[in-house]
Amino acid sequence: MATETTPVRSTGAVPRVPSRWILGPWWDLLLFVATPLVVLPLGLLTARQASGERILFWVVAFGALGHHLPGLLRAYGDRELFRRFRWRFVVVPLILLPVCGMFFVDQLVGMKLIVLAWGIWHFLMQTYGFARIYDAKSGGGGWASRWLDWGMCVGWFGAAVLHSPRRVGEFLGMAYQAGLPVDWSLPLESIRIGWTAVTLLVTAAALGQLGWRGLSGQTVSGGKLLLFVMSFTFFWYCNVTLTNLVLGIAMFEVFHDIQYLSIVWSFNRRRVDSGAGVGALTRFLFRNSGSLVGLWIGLYVGLVLAYGSLSVVVDRVSSEQWRNLLYGIIATSNLLHFYYDGFIWKVREAPTRQSLGVETGPVGVAQTEHGGSPFAWRHWLALAGLAGLAGGLFVTEGRRVGRGQVGDLEMARAVVAHVPGSVAARNELARTLINANLFAEAMAQADTAIRLEPDVYKSYVYRGVAGIESGRHEQGLSDLLAAERRHSGDAYLQYHLAMAKLELGRMDEAVEHLEASRTIRPGNPDVHYNLGVLRLQQAMRGSDRKALVDAGGHFRKAIERDRSHAHAVCMLGEVERQLGRSEQAIEMFRRSLSLDGSSPEAHHGLSLALRETGEFGDANRALALAVHHALLEVRAGSGLSGQRTEQAVDWAEELVERSERSDPAGRELLGLAHAAAGNWPKAISAVERALDAANATRPDVRRRLVSQKRNYQQRQQPDLPKMPSPVGSGR
Repeated sequence: MATETTPVRSTGAVPRVPSRWILGPWWDLLLFVATPLVVLPLGLLTARQASGERILFWVVAFGALGHHLPGLLRAYGDRELFRRFRWRFVVVPLILLPVCGMFFVDQLVGMKLIVLAWGIWHFLMQTYGFARIYDAKSGGGGWASRWLDWGMCVGWFGAAVLHSPRRVGEFLGMAYQAGLPVDWSLPLESIRIGWTAVTLLVTAAALGQLGWRGLSGQTVSGGKLLLFVMSFTFFWYCNVTLTNLVLGIAMFEVFHDIQYLSIVWSFNRRRVDSGAGVGALTRFLFRNSGSLVGLWIGLYVGLVLAYGSLSVVVDRVSSEQWRNLLYGIIATSNLLHFYYDGFIWKVREAPTRQSLGVETGPVGVAQTEHGGSPFAWRHWLALAGLAGLAGGLFVTEGRRVGRGQVGDLEMARAVVAHVPGSVAARNELARTLINANLFAEAMAQADTAIRLEPDVYKSYVYRGVAGIESGRHEQGLSDLLAAERRHSGDAYLQYHLAMAKLELGRMDEAVEHLEASRTIRPGNPDVHYNLGVLRLQQAMRGSDRKALVDAGGHFRKAIERDRSHAHAVCMLGEVERQLGRSEQAIEMFRRSLSLDGSSPEAHHGLSLALRETGEFGDANRALALAVHHALLEVRAGSGLSGQRTEQAVDWAEELVERSERSDPAGRELLGLAHAAAGNWPKAISAVERALDAANATRPDVRRRLVSQKRNYQQRQQPDLPKMPSPVGSGR
């Protein structure tokens, strides 16, 4: 094993008793050990003023991401460290960045699963690292103490995750998306019981070893014991006991960040004071500034917050592609932070021990890892395994998406089947059911989620949306308002509040909710689309050209965010038509139909624009297609059936008026439209006039018209023709 040795030199002076603390007993209790006693009451107090989701957002933005900066400063600002590990610091980021970008741009969750699992490992290893520091400052504890400490950290953190329905559901949901078969029966309860039993055995062994050391007169670190009690208890409370898991995650992240930022500050101050080969920025930031130390601490924290602000910027990016790319960069930062922290703070290494104020030990040596040591080979082997895991997840998820055999609904049902107590899993299932138009089942899932945890706002959101979509507008709006009282900063909630207010004709309130949704998540094209629709309606009511231009601006923004948004393209065509730009309108309507050829509005708008340019034959054919597709939606039982029936009748009457009297096609469509509206006498009259038309001479056309008349007389809906009959030029 290649190591560096640091000999213990004898100076003849009276040896001083080394401190068992890092900064001192009171500072250690505040910043490293008993920090949860400060974080917990502050977190619960803040939760009275803001939702757990809002707290977590800011903690993740400025704390979770921001605290990566000190580790990066050490990696690239410590010349000695960079010289030893330069290949890791150069090669690994160049690999991770494109890999993470590929995962996030393609919207694959495999990398998120790795980040989530590694993040929990990072939490427990930080606790283990502090335990090693306290043991080293108390005279060590030998290999048995190291392994028992590691076993307790893995055991208790893992047990908390396994006993948290939300955590298990989170892992399962990502695993299913990454390709885990949904039909596998997972023995979660057996795993939970076995894990807990082993954890208790390891804990008993560790306590026995500590008792033996105490009875034999060896030193026992009280700081380490208190650290374990506080860390294990607080992590369990945040993940299992506390009903608001989002708040719990935020509070433990704050504890973790305070520990990390404080130990790095102390470490780098010692490095600078010792004259170590650190970079200019590190020397400037962590120099001994005497009475101005508060200013430099403020600068240190300010840089951390500035780095963390990238998370805030991401949510303000309107382009989905750029936003996913930035998420990939953040994931890269997370993985680099986890990866670098695995080797740049090794307590067994002489430079690290010196900067932590730890003696080199009774044998007078401390190990230092080098690129050619067995440690390095083991390191690269582990990294290769991680790369293999990422590649495997990319392949399995890509295969699942490509085959399309397992959809979101099947995965959401599988998660709930395995963790029925997970509120987050039931809410995800409710959301997926809403997307599948299964509103009654979605309401049932949200109801169960509310019974499990009454204060989770998303449960009310999904029950409200499902209620409105199923026709229970009053109850649905009440649920949405209940969700808004708990957490107003949700773009999805604000959007559906706007839709609910639109149903009630409360336009001004709807606009306020849409603007709020746009502020929270600027990238949602549907928000701009609906704002455009409202401005277009306002323009039509008051002949307001400025409102027309504003509406066009919103539709363009919707298209910028989603180029396949057929409705936005169609409505932009209508704006162009209203502004007198018929050629541009025709281009937009045809582009909309290339995206969605079944849009009745696009066909109707195209007919109007074509008529304005004198292309009457094409205009009538487009109008006939508008009637046909409106009737198809009526037959399909869409939520707009009533509106579509009225449109079909109006447009068919317009088509009859615009067509030649000898043309039966318009009258046939008018009969079908009247039949859809249940007006059988008018349907019979329309089909009789079609039969009397001069051009109704083809045998197949006459047979179809006669059959339709028979159906109308029996008050039955006839089959719709696959496509409307060709329409004459007309006018």
